[in-house]
Amino acid sequence: MRIKGIKPDWNKFHEWERKYTIKNLKKLTPTEKVKIVEDFYITALKVRESLKKMDSQ
Repeated sequence: MRIKGIKPDWNKFHEWERKYTIKNLKKLTPTEKVKIVEDFYITALKVRESLKKMDSQ
């Protein structure tokens, strides 16, 4: 989105986003971190299974 001809600086935004994410991840408890990894693993398994089904069709 441009405002009055100003081009957005996506590099600055992505740098801020990365720092914000890292800062918030550091606040998580070990249990919360494990839950995130567990959710990611379950999602990856579901994607893997759906890809296998697509390949077999």
